[in-house]
Amino acid sequence: MKESKEFYVNLENIIPFSKILQEGDLQNGIGHVLGDAGLSITVWYYKGDDTDEELIKRLEAFDE
Repeated sequence: MKESKEFYVNLENIIPFSKILQEGDLQNGIGHVLGDAGLSITVWYYKGDDTDEELIKRLEAFDE
């Protein structure tokens, strides 16, 4: 089942965050810009898929 999770990512962390996104087949989209603070990024993944869930855990380290 496909799930989504919204992340608030500081601009300083956009590059490492996007590199993790590229490792998997995670669909994502920028929800809105938070000014100089960062971006709101929604990521869609398959709940129960070990690879997707591991990538989501790694992305959570960047969630503000």
